[in-house]
Amino acid sequence: QKGDVIGEMSIISDKPCAATVVAGTNVKLFGISRNFLSSRKEVQSGNLDSTMYRIFAMILTEKLKVTNDKAKNYETTNLALRKAQQELEQNERKLQELVKIRTDELVQSRLTVEELEESQEALRESTEKYSAVVKATQAGMLVLEEDLKIVDSNQEFLDMLELTSDEYLLGSESKTWIAPHHLNRYEKGVELLQETGTLNFLELDIVHHDGQIRTVEVSANKVVLRGQNRIVGVFRDITD
Repeated sequence: QKGDVIGEMSIISDKPCAATVVAGTNVKLFGISRNFLSSRKEVQSGNLDSTMYRIFAMILTEKLKVTNDKAKNYETTNLALRKAQQELEQNERKLQELVKIRTDELVQSRLTVEELEESQEALRESTEKYSAVVKATQAGMLVLEEDLKIVDSNQEFLDMLELTSDEYLLGSESKTWIAPHHLNRYEKGVELLQETGTLNFLELDIVHHDGQIRTVEVSANKVVLRGQNRIVGVFRDITD
């Protein structure tokens, strides 16, 4: 705009300076020789010298103000940057802690799965060994719920009762197949089993579906099968 001064820094700093100035319209430039100004020994009020030095002072003041504003903006920006960096470091530490916690959980979960698989494998092996022993002794076997209802049996026990299937057996109470004269002995055996978890060599008479009686020797244990409390009884036929 009119009255603007360009090239003032070369006079103020007494050094050659370069700048690019673009005018939007045709302008007239009024040039003042640097040697002319520097050769003046005195600055008189109202003269061109005084006017130019006042302009230089105003320019320097404005430049100083702009520099101060930039310094303030830099300080504000730098402070915000440091704060953001601190928050980033805190979040990174939190993330590392969460990753460690999650990693520990996954490792523990993996160990738990491995332990479960090992337990299941051990249970399977134990079941196979137990079944092999029972089969070798040709003993009958029943699996009972805690309320003594029958939930499973093997073929040897069905043969003892001369049953062709377990249709009438499953879901019935175990005492249904005990001879009436041995019900009291059966109840005492159940009490002992509930107290100690084990019953050994209890002699009982059981009744066929047609009323015939066979004498068996019973051993039983409280176990956990597939996460449920069960009673496994082994019956050995000792009928004379």
